[in-house]
Amino acid sequence: MFMWKIKDLKKVSKAEYRTLVASTPLGDDYMREGVIKSKDRVKNSYIAICLYDKKQLIGWSMLDLFLSKGSKYTRTYIYVKKKFRRKKYGTKILDKAKKVNLNLGYKGIKVCPHDKASKKFFKNINIQKEEVVRGYKY
Repeated sequence: MFMWKIKDLKKVSKAEYRTLVASTPLGDDYMREGVIKSKDRVKNSYIAICLYDKKQLIGWSMLDLFLSKGSKYTRTYIYVKKKFRRKKYGTKILDKAKKVNLNLGYKGIKVCPHDKASKKFFKNINIQKEEVVRGYKY
């Protein structure tokens, strides 16, 4: 049974917070950094769109409203656990993130392809060059 959770990262429980930090790559990953910094930033700086199978996190997307201030587009990150990849969950999560983003009043999203796998994923789901954050190779 699949379930969506859409929350301001500042309002997630301690357990959800730990899960989201643990489910993002280690190192210089802004998605992980965004979760950690969410506690020190104002409300509605980061919105989490999480897909669960029962209580297990499949993957999630983060709308970065903090870095998107003054823009019509929201910088958007996505992470899907390895065992759930190539099963259309990433597409579902990104589609849901786009809908939430539109409901917040933004025109669209901007993604950040950071490695071969993410570039391939974004190309496979027809992300256009205009939907990529400036400075990222696509």
